[in-house]
Order: sequence, then structure tokens, then C-alpha cells
Amino acid sequence: MGAITGAAMVKGGLALLALATPAGWVYLIGAGIAITAAGAAASMVADGQTKRLAEWGYDPLMEWINSLWK
Repeated sequence: MGAITGAAMVKGGLALLALATPAGWVYLIGAGIAITAAGAAASMVADGQTKRLAEWGYDPLMEWINSLWK
């Protein structure tokens, strides 16, 4: 729900920015690039953290499962 609300606010803010100033489209493009870069960075950080967490839990889990067959 928070993501939907945040996305709606960003879209509304960018639309107002485009309409409010003569150079609004320039700012809109710049803001779009900045938002895209921030989203990509956040996604990469979350992906890295998830991979580290999975690696941390995978080996002990596999060792435990393999110990059941011995």
C-alpha cells in the first residue's frame, strides 16, 4: 500500500512540475533520470542483501539435510 501511495505522489508531483514552469519538461526528464537511478540502486542493494542472506542460510541447511541421509 505504501509503495502505491508513494508512486502516486511521485507521479502527481512530476506532472505538476511539468505544468508549473516553462522548463518543466527539462526538470521532468532530469527528475525521471534521478528517480530511475535511485530505483535501480535500491534494487541492486536489495538484491545483494538477499543473495548474502541466502548464502548465509544455504550451506547450514544443506549440511543438515545431508546429515539426515547419513
